[in-house]
Amino acid sequence: MPSVSPSTRFEPGRSPVRRLTSRLLRLPLPFKILGANSVLVAGTAVLAVLLARVQHDPVVAAGLAAVVGLAVCVPINWILVHWALSPLSGLQRAAERVQGGDLDARAPGSLVADPGMRRLIHVFNDMLQRLVRGQRVLRRLSVGVLEAGERERRSLAAELQDDMAQRLAALLLRVELARKVVSLEPSCEEGARHLERLRDETAESLELVRRLARRLHPPELSELGLVAALRAHARAVSDQADLPVDFEVKGPEPGLEQEVALAVYRVAEEALVNTVRHAGASRIRLELETGDGRVTLNVIDDGRGFEPDLETTNGAAGLGLLGMRERARAVGGSVAIVSGLGEGARVIMSVPAPPEPSSTGG
Repeated sequence: MPSVSPSTRFEPGRSPVRRLTSRLLRLPLPFKILGANSVLVAGTAVLAVLLARVQHDPVVAAGLAAVVGLAVCVPINWILVHWALSPLSGLQRAAERVQGGDLDARAPGSLVADPGMRRLIHVFNDMLQRLVRGQRVLRRLSVGVLEAGERERRSLAAELQDDMAQRLAALLLRVELARKVVSLEPSCEEGARHLERLRDETAESLELVRRLARRLHPPELSELGLVAALRAHARAVSDQADLPVDFEVKGPEPGLEQEVALAVYRVAEEALVNTVRHAGASRIRLELETGDGRVTLNVIDDGRGFEPDLETTNGAAGLGLLGMRERARAVGGSVAIVSGLGEGARVIMSVPAPPEPSSTGG
């Protein structure tokens, strides 16, 4: 059975006048203007004939008809053009919202708009919808990559801690035992010195393995919580970089879910790495604040600063900043960067605070 287009099918419940009006409104703008002006010209001609019968001077009659025709023609043409192009303002507002990052903005439709304008609005809204769907897919993929990376980190950390570290610890005990036995023989003094050096190197290797395992997956995070993990990491960065790193907790300790706490920890970790490597700072401040339904992490330095818009597109630091934003988005949070050349930098991560447990009275 052949299909009937919406513009030509019979619409029950609507009068012929309303159907005709609806079809006229859907005409392209040039046809609307041409049709309206044709009606106006015909009306002006009829008016001129009527005036000629009343007014015996044909010149005066023609002048009066022309004045009346212009007085009617100009506003009607303006109304037609305004109606047809009025959706442009809505399209402009929607485009400005999209430019500001609001991808939920949509251009409103209009029954009286020019068909070309309606198609433009439809294409604009459809492009936005496709973009939103594409971003959702990319976000899911990004979350999957981050989760896979964390699983691999945990696996490697467990392998280093449970296997390699234990083997090195056992080797360290055996070397120390051998050194003590050899040191009892005066003739084996040289061997005792070699064993002592081997003991020290084994102890350094053991500490390196433990440090790598802790960097891959901090045990404090799952055992003691986010605050303890951040404090331990701030202390470790301060010791390794020989740079003061202050840590402060404002408000109650947030009881974040494990994946959210891990995201906050990783953002703090990446921000501290970027600061130590690129900022040239003399002091770093790490703050964790809970209030107004949000948990906020601040990483503040007094370094050389940078232009955030440029930094996000250049070099390893830019990739680090993009990675921080992806981690925050994956848990429903956001990352903002406040900086300027010579003004230091502040990395701000904000995530929703967990809801407070409701208390029920007896």
